[in-house]
Amino acid sequence: MQGRHAAAGLKALVTETRQALEPLDAAEVNGFFGRDMRFEIGDRRFDFIAQDFLGMMRKKG
Repeated sequence: MQGRHAAAGLKALVTETRQALEPLDAAEVNGFFGRDMRFEIGDRRFDFIAQDFLGMMRKKG
């Protein structure tokens, strides 16, 4: 996918992700503290501890 098609796909993925996360409340998100999490993109795997990942993302934003 390139250009406009890639952007449309990414926008749809972001929308889908936001909708999936909407029902979570702060207590549930805080419950992730100390837990393992993994992102899988294709055959790549990225393992994190939840607060390390969130802290890393906060620094970039």
